[in-house]
Amino acid sequence: MLYPEVPDHPVPVRFLFVLLNSMDNYPGETFRIGRAIGALLSDEVFQKVALHCEERNTLVDAVDEFLSQIVVIPPAKCSTEARWTRDEGADESAVRHVGMLYANFSHEDRLCSQAFYSEEFDSNKRISMAGQHSGLEAGQPTRTGQLFGGLVQDIRQKLPWFPSDFLDFFRGRLSQSLACTLVLFLANLSNIITFGAVMERSLHHQMASIENIICGALSGVVFGMFSGQPLNILSATGPTLIFERILYDFCTAKHWEFLPFRLYVGVWMTFYLLLLVATDASAL
Repeated sequence: MLYPEVPDHPVPVRFLFVLLNSMDNYPGETFRIGRAIGALLSDEVFQKVALHCEERNTLVDAVDEFLSQIVVIPPAKCSTEARWTRDEGADESAVRHVGMLYANFSHEDRLCSQAFYSEEFDSNKRISMAGQHSGLEAGQPTRTGQLFGGLVQDIRQKLPWFPSDFLDFFRGRLSQSLACTLVLFLANLSNIITFGAVMERSLHHQMASIENIICGALSGVVFGMFSGQPLNILSATGPTLIFERILYDFCTAKHWEFLPFRLYVGVWMTFYLLLLVATDASAL
């Protein structure tokens, strides 16, 4: 839009922000993103951070500190006669720590400041990892001591969000939801057909693409309905093909029927999975 004129002006450029947005967007979305980036890059403290920082985490923290210190004025909603006064309840001790590292930044201070920030980031990371290992993190599976207690606890935790997992498909940009559905459907179907054709030759027509399509449809629908995650891909894969081939060779060597034996393998897998769920084995 500004291509023929802008490059001809001798304007010094230090930062370049490229925004790729689709045609299907909210009114004024691209313009507001540009205004936000312009306000961010006009800040002198953030300019020094963006110019001299060497880690992505430093840049993200600088953005967070900038947003916590500014006052957002809605466009075309402020009168020229309005006067902004200082907030009496503001905490003067709240400073922009990352920005102050680069306030009077020079090339000699680069290593010192980066070492300080890396040490602080590593300490926070160690604290987070310690919390994970101690089992204090929210949502982590815990042993209840009751039969199927973990399953009941998981259902109670996810039940309030169960309808939104499906209704969110119709909210927002419907075109993106349809595109994701089509891509996942084709990705699932292509794997089923490909490995089903190979499986038909390996198992001597005992199982083929049609059986894989039926199994993928039934298991995928049931799994999606009860788990509240309709975007999971359940299809035949390479390890499944290898397992079926080994099982077929074993049945052939023992002179057993393959399909009945395969049925009992599935029954035993179901039994062991129910046993693991009943004993809260996921909390180990």
